[in-house]
Order: sequence, then structure tokens, then C-alpha cells
Amino acid sequence: MTFRFLHPWLLLLFIPTIILIIVQYFRRPPALVVSSVDHFSGSKGTVRPKLGRLAIPLVLEALGLLCLIVATARPQKGKEVIMNTTNGIDIALCLDVSKSMDYFDPGKSQSRRMVVEKINAGELKSRINIAKEELKRFIAKRPFDRLGLVVFASQPYQLCPLTLDKELMLKRVESVDTDMLGKYGGGTGIAAPLTTAVQRLKKSAAKRRVIILFTDGAHNQAQELTPFQAAQIAKEFNITIYTVGIGGKSALGIRSDLFGRSSLVDAPYQFDEELMKKMSSETGGQYFHVKDKESFQEVMDSIDKLETVEINIPKYMNFKDLFPWFLYVGASLMGLAFIFSKTVFMRMP
Repeated sequence: MTFRFLHPWLLLLFIPTIILIIVQYFRRPPALVVSSVDHFSGSKGTVRPKLGRLAIPLVLEALGLLCLIVATARPQKGKEVIMNTTNGIDIALCLDVSKSMDYFDPGKSQSRRMVVEKINAGELKSRINIAKEELKRFIAKRPFDRLGLVVFASQPYQLCPLTLDKELMLKRVESVDTDMLGKYGGGTGIAAPLTTAVQRLKKSAAKRRVIILFTDGAHNQAQELTPFQAAQIAKEFNITIYTVGIGGKSALGIRSDLFGRSSLVDAPYQFDEELMKKMSSETGGQYFHVKDKESFQEVMDSIDKLETVEINIPKYMNFKDLFPWFLYVGASLMGLAFIFSKTVFMRMP
């Protein structure tokens, strides 16, 4: 927030104004104007009481005049405005929300009992919850890039179009869960979400266009294109693909029996690393493998550093005039001073 006077030199009028106010205060005005003072010879006048009730009109006049001088100097309040532009990077995030994203990756060195305790205490989180946390952190670090979100399992769904509205994007990520696609929540189809993301990015005028695909499964759906063909189409439009394989070889899932009792079971290690490496390499991107929260965070930090462009962020100061307030107050005070001086504070002989 910035405050300024458009014509600050006019504030120099304060000096003669204050002098005139002081002179006027100590100069006793006549109580009655007459043609001759002979009838009053020998009588003594009274001293004007300092700060007395008869000085109130003068005080109001003084304050009103000072306000008018401030108004003449044009006080203004300025706020810096940053123009959001689309000159950064357009990034489409493709997130796997199949049921296997509910699995946990505790590592090999922990017993089942320790794993259960950590899950119950909230220390060990599922793949989908870790992914959501890291995506939100990544989004917060990209204030000048447009981001979009495509979720997928057997079929894709565009949850958020490319947008600069980070608040909207964060809300969409927070709403993600493995039940959101209903009957399409089983299986993993990688080609379709890539194609959906390419359709959103191919007409973009951004300096860089990027797809980041997160999955813990292998492509197992019959779709019009293969994942590699989708990657080749992305390459034609100069779109870079980063692939992130989620999960370790000691993953655990939660299974409930007929009586509602839950137990931990071994989960399959199923994503196709070779395919994801091939897709990312074809477009000039990279493949990453995350096994836990810490490695997920490192990967997102690495991608954040890889995808940077120099952006000129236009700024300007938006000034708002404040002089009407001083003008209205000054005129009101001058009007009150005149009314009071002619009524309740009028001097009598």
C-alpha cells in the first residue's frame, strides 16, 4: 500500500494559513460595527478567552481550511497490482485414482503390527493421500503457471481445466479419492488420459507445455491408442511428458472379510517401468520412481526445478483519489463555522 500527494507543493499553503489562523485568533473582532466610537469612549473591552467557547467557530474554520488545502494537493492511495499472464508453463497433471492407489508402502524393515500402528496414528498414508499432499505443494510453488488436472483409472475424467486459479485447483485436488470414478475406478488406462491432456495443451500459446503422469499400475485397458502412440502425438505438439511410477515391491493393502474385520495383505508390484521410461524419453522428459513420501517430495522438487522459464511479470500502481473526503469534510467544517458564528456563538455588544 502506497500513499502520495499528486501536488505536494501545494501543502506549502499550510505555512501562511497557520500564520493567518494565529493572527485571527489573537485579534479581537468588533462586537458591533458603528459609525462613531464616541459613545463608547472610556469603556474597556474584554480579553478574548483563549480556547473559550467563542473560539469554536475559528477552530472549525481553521480545520476546514486545512482540509481544503489537503484536498487541493490531491492525496492518493496506491495499491500494487500484478498482472497474471499465461507466459509461463502450462502443466497438465494426470493422476491415477484406481483402487490400488489406496495401498501403503511401508518398506521392508517394518513388521505388520508396526504398519497397523502407523496407519492408525496417521503416520503412514496411502499412495493417493501422499500424491494429493505433494500435488498441492507443487501447485502452490507455481503461481504464474496454468495447471489442469485429469484423473483416470479405466477411463479419464478432466477434473479441472488449465487455469491460473490456484485456489480452484487446490480444491479439485483435495476432492480426489479412489471412489470418484465409480464403475470406471477399476483397471488402469494410460493412453486415454495422455490423449485428453494433449487435447487441452496442443492449442496453448505457453512457452512450455508439460504433462506429468502419476500411476501405480500397468496399462491394461483396450483403448484406441497405445500409451506410446499417445506419447508420439504429444511429441508432435512439442509437449514434454514426465512419468512418475508410484509404489515399492513391499506394498500392503487393506482387505475386509465377510464379518467386517480388516487385515493387511500383500499388494502386487504392477506398473510398467519400461513403458513409462519410453514415453518420457520420446518427448524429452524423464521417468521417476517414488517409493514413499520422502522420495515423492524429492521427485516433485526435481520436476519443479527442471520446468522453469523466465517470466516478465508486469506490475503497476493503481491509485485511488482520496481528495473528495477532505473536500467534503473541509466544506462541512467551514459551513458549520459560519452557522455557529451567526447563531449560538454570535458576539453581542
